[in-house]
Amino acid sequence: MATLITRHNMSVSAEDPAIALDSYPPLDTHIGPVIGNALRDIAATDTGVVYISTIQNMAHILVTVEVWDTEPKSDPAREGWHVLPTMDVEWPTRAVMLRAPYDVAGPNASIELPTTGLYRVSVAHRGRDEASERDRQLNQRLDALSLAEIRQVTSEYHDLEQYLIRMWRHAAH
Repeated sequence: MATLITRHNMSVSAEDPAIALDSYPPLDTHIGPVIGNALRDIAATDTGVVYISTIQNMAHILVTVEVWDTEPKSDPAREGWHVLPTMDVEWPTRAVMLRAPYDVAGPNASIELPTTGLYRVSVAHRGRDEASERDRQLNQRLDALSLAEIRQVTSEYHDLEQYLIRMWRHAAH
């Protein structure tokens, strides 16, 4: 039976439409291809990084990271999540940081993995279509709204776009 080791929830500012989960300290990785793949596939990985391309950049995004001892048996699709294909990522450090990739001063969450090595990563999302539609509607009215009105409208759909990242140790075959 799979056991949840740790869970972190964080509401990420969507000023940069992306979420990164990466080794700490960060590796000197060429992130360009990872970003390109995430723009196409929603999520992509490379050594020490999981990069997720979000759909909107106006409201906050809710991200949950779960670290499990083995593959969890529950199916997020049964709870309305859209589950992406599972990916493998090599974590060279136990310390991992969840953050908006370009918001250095913004909120982040530190996650401690049980060990370094190869992990399976499952990314699921929900609320992308609804958040995209709200963003589109807001962008059509943006010039007519004050900053206070923009903040009010975006606060109404904070955390509508959500991501669930599940990781568990995986032995290479």
